[in-house]
Amino acid sequence: MDFSRDYYEILGLDSNATSEDIKRAYRELVKKYHPDVNRSAMSEELFKLISEAYDVLSDDARRRQYDLYRKFENEELEEEKRRASDNTSASAHLSDECARGQPAARAYGMDRVQLLVLSLVVPGYYQISSGEKKLGYVLFAIYFTFWALAFIKSLPIGILAIAIWLYSLYDAYAHSRG
Repeated sequence: MDFSRDYYEILGLDSNATSEDIKRAYRELVKKYHPDVNRSAMSEELFKLISEAYDVLSDDARRRQYDLYRKFENEELEEEKRRASDNTSASAHLSDECARGQPAARAYGMDRVQLLVLSLVVPGYYQISSGEKKLGYVLFAIYFTFWALAFIKSLPIGILAIAIWLYSLYDAYAHSRG
């Protein structure tokens, strides 16, 4: 049983077709596409598909299993569509907030304290979240490099790491107030 195929569509039926409908559709299609009757190149493949669809749909247990799988698959597709539309509306709202010049904290639904705490932990976080990605990543990379050199080599360059960290924090604080 191949769940990726729509056996009802192959037989030209709805999912609420009766056993008699399935038999009737199968017989009509077999008469039309049997390789002994129809000599086209595709008739053999079509006949195999028709036979497979009939085998699944004519057996009550296999049909129930197939229908159950299709039901869950359709529910998952609907859930994905719903999530996609929710994400689209959320990103549209975020774009509107940013377009109106709202600070990143408000646009991302963060309060000022959360933004400052994240900026304390990750230098350059505010710049990254407010759209200044290059500056934010550069600040973080330089901070990390200076910190690593100060830690590994015991160089006084660690003071520069602290300066970058303070700049990043000050920038986040200044923008979160306005």
